[in-house]
Amino acid sequence: MKKIVVLFIIIFIWIIPDLSGQGNQKKMTMYSVEDGLSQSSVHSMIQDGFGYLWISTANGLNCFDGKDITCYFPPVGPGSSYNVNRIRKTLCDEIGNLWIGTDEGLFFFNRITNEIEDPFPEIKEIKSGYCYPLFLVNDTIHALTSDSSVLSINLHDHQFRTTHFESAFYWIISTTDNFEEIVGISATSSIVFFGIKSSALSIQTFKFDIQLFGNLSDIKFYKKNKYFILFHDEILLFNRDSGTLEPPLETHIPHEKGKSIFKSLKQLKSGEVWIGSSNQGIFVLDSTLTYRYQISGEADHKLPVRNISTIFEDKQSNIWIGTDGYGLGLLKPDNTGPGLVNHESSTIGNLSSDFIWSFYEDDERMLWIGTANEGINKWNRKSNTIENYLLSNKKTFPTPNDIYSICPLGEDELLIGTSCGIWLFDKKTHLSYPISNLFNDQNIRRTTSIIPIEKNQFIAQIQNRCFIISENEKSWMFDTIQIPDSVIINLTYKSVTGNIFGFTGDGIYKITGGEIDFTPFIYRSGRMMIKINSIAELTNGFIYAATDKGLVVLDFNGQITRIYSTSDGLPNHYLYGILADRNENLWISSNRGLSHFNPVSEKFDNYGMTDGLQSFEFNSGATFKNDAGEMFFGGINGFNYFHPDSLHSLKFPPTVEITGLKVNDLAYKADSSMMAKKLVSFEYSLNTITFEFKAIEFTNPEYIIYSCFLEGYDKNWVDAGPSNFIRYSKLPPGKYKFSVKAAGRQGNWGQSPAEINLVIDRPIWMKSWFIIAMTFLAIGIVVVTVYYLSTVKIRKKIAILEHQREISLIHTRISSDLHDDIGSGLSKLAMLSDTAILNLTDHPEGVKRLKNISANARRLIDQLRVIVWTLNPQYDQLESLISYIHQQAGDFLDNFPIKVTFTLPEKIPSVSVSPEFKRNIHYTVMEALHNAVKHSGSEEIFIDLKVHENRLEISVRDTGTGFDPTQVSGFGNGLHFIQKRMEDIKGTFTINSQKGKGTIIHITADL
Repeated sequence: MKKIVVLFIIIFIWIIPDLSGQGNQKKMTMYSVEDGLSQSSVHSMIQDGFGYLWISTANGLNCFDGKDITCYFPPVGPGSSYNVNRIRKTLCDEIGNLWIGTDEGLFFFNRITNEIEDPFPEIKEIKSGYCYPLFLVNDTIHALTSDSSVLSINLHDHQFRTTHFESAFYWIISTTDNFEEIVGISATSSIVFFGIKSSALSIQTFKFDIQLFGNLSDIKFYKKNKYFILFHDEILLFNRDSGTLEPPLETHIPHEKGKSIFKSLKQLKSGEVWIGSSNQGIFVLDSTLTYRYQISGEADHKLPVRNISTIFEDKQSNIWIGTDGYGLGLLKPDNTGPGLVNHESSTIGNLSSDFIWSFYEDDERMLWIGTANEGINKWNRKSNTIENYLLSNKKTFPTPNDIYSICPLGEDELLIGTSCGIWLFDKKTHLSYPISNLFNDQNIRRTTSIIPIEKNQFIAQIQNRCFIISENEKSWMFDTIQIPDSVIINLTYKSVTGNIFGFTGDGIYKITGGEIDFTPFIYRSGRMMIKINSIAELTNGFIYAATDKGLVVLDFNGQITRIYSTSDGLPNHYLYGILADRNENLWISSNRGLSHFNPVSEKFDNYGMTDGLQSFEFNSGATFKNDAGEMFFGGINGFNYFHPDSLHSLKFPPTVEITGLKVNDLAYKADSSMMAKKLVSFEYSLNTITFEFKAIEFTNPEYIIYSCFLEGYDKNWVDAGPSNFIRYSKLPPGKYKFSVKAAGRQGNWGQSPAEINLVIDRPIWMKSWFIIAMTFLAIGIVVVTVYYLSTVKIRKKIAILEHQREISLIHTRISSDLHDDIGSGLSKLAMLSDTAILNLTDHPEGVKRLKNISANARRLIDQLRVIVWTLNPQYDQLESLISYIHQQAGDFLDNFPIKVTFTLPEKIPSVSVSPEFKRNIHYTVMEALHNAVKHSGSEEIFIDLKVHENRLEISVRDTGTGFDPTQVSGFGNGLHFIQKRMEDIKGTFTINSQKGKGTIIHITADL
């Protein structure tokens, strides 16, 4: 029992810092008048049945769909003042109508005209002052009027009654849990309950000694006949069963009494209670009313700290914060994006560098973070602080403060892989010293990974080679693994079975065991070059690799079975890291953000900058998963961390509505709300229809996509992408049904699409009565014509018919000749070709010719790909040209034992280039590479691409034999073609070569 208690205490101490720090990660999106709000003072919010958020402000009503804010104002009539625009409360009835309470009466929002109207002009009682709609029951709306009366209006017959109370009421702002009563505070410091379901209002009053009137901020139902009362700087809990006020709650809250008042309260679906104050942010209590944390409103939270007037939770669990004078704030659920640590976002202390190379978390929950040039950082997850340590203060190059790998050595020490070899770091004293200075070759330093294999024995990848390092009584030994020195190891990996593998560009070395075994990469029966940056093994035996060519499925025998690229949903083909979660879904970092991949559905869900990523670009090696399943991905601007279960659990499908039509590209004015309309009908000439629709989604509106289907016209659902309209041109007469559905960021399509029936009427000549009339008319014409031909013009008609018959016979004969002669000849040629192919196995010469035909076909296919790329306007950007040259040159040189070094511009301007420019530049570079490979005998080629202002400069340099250009007639055919191509685009071409000193081909062209 004692052990259980101790374990509970340890777990409690462990969890508490996380709970207190939870609020630190909340980020708020603010909406103000600059974003479309009609006014910055928000009084209340509701969400209607269609999903729209309606925001009542001090100057107008606002409708928000996640992207756009639309403002509406009540009509200004005789005697109206500015207060008519002060919207206090808004109520949505069962059929989606909106009832609006203002400081000058009750109004109605008409969804047909999209305007606020006066619904009951004959009822003068609701025009004398403020009117706040509170609740709708049995087709009757109940509202509080300025003379302390409850006004009840039947929405069908417009019959109304007024119940007046002797004592003035301060406010009526809450209902009971069963929606049968309204709760109010009277001027006599009493809590009053009004029954609203009975024909006559029932009243129950509880009077108190304290002065409630004038100091009340909010009153809300809690549970089991208990109510919160926000009373100036106190939070009272009223127990209706006992009729007493329980002890104030704010004694448990870090609230400065007398300096800030409580303004609003909301109990969320999770049971949490959120309390907004005048200038101390929001206090969060759990369902037992125990204080958890404070959303303090510091600058990094972008939270208005003053006058939080209302708090609202929508259907997607987004929290909306209304303020009095500071606009509207949106707090998305905690699981919509990963945590971020860098200089800009961190509230726990700064990283020494935002460029991250590596991670390791020890048993004490200290996260060790390797940076570029700035040493190692320790993030204490319990105290939520970061400390920075340098391995050496000496300014050397390379520096030992480039931390590429971190590996534990016992409980108190770490092995650190750096640019200067391996260092030993003491976690307690924070002292460090190098242990790999036994290497004679000072060029062998950069240690990218250290993998434990046995006690005090490791495999280290140093400068793309592998070494076994071991420690014995503080003495270190280094043994080289016998892999050829010319082989470049891109990744060293320890499998779940304990085997060690070294991945190269063209295959796999199995390092464990007696011999070093090599197997090449095989894809579709051919060898393949690929760079593997990270590996994830699944329990079903599948192995997934993050590579420079996408997500690759392979085994340890080098067999590649599948490659997922950008065409399959990846945002970028160059991948850095990969981790598998407990559900065996994959999380992948790339050059374009972070991706989630489900191997079963084969779908990617991509995260970008709007989801809180440190940047689009991540780093190789900066990938780590701790024992709890939490994941860390480092990049060039800090690192992101998250637990996959919480991050990927938000799957609310967006609702979608048909919002409008265009007929022959002109706006259609409906006689009722488009969202409620079920059928539209148009005459045959009005047959170009544009359907407009909108999805309501607040968490990630930028990821909304649509799919449409017009039954009777479309064969399958049509992908509309992010476009919120679709146009059908010149529809034939008939009956149709249009359906549209929307999906959010996880591809979660809504199950109930919005639908509307469409009828295009037939023209008059296609209607039954018209067809019958025209039939009788045609019969009459035929009778008259026959009579005429049988008398006066019969002979002439016969002659014409004879002439037409002769022409018909000629046509028949020509058709027969074409069929019998040319047709049979083509058939005979086809049969002879088939017979020749079947007999080629005994004719080697024929086989040789077929091989030549195949080779020529492949060359034509390659040329066709270049032509297609050249002509496709999608790739008419300079960035695409540079990317294509990079890819094509790399693919070409991969076929030769030549090392290639690319130098690409850091920033490429957004410039369009012509197809002729692309074609000539591409062929020039490839011709230069072809000459270098064919003639130079070089082992290394350097390709340098630069952009200076409006000029592109490209140089191709080899270290081969070189030649004397003056002694090559016409510079050779290849060089002649290069010069001709550059002249075609008004570019320049120079060549600099000397025997034994290599060759440089330099081209320039104006953009």
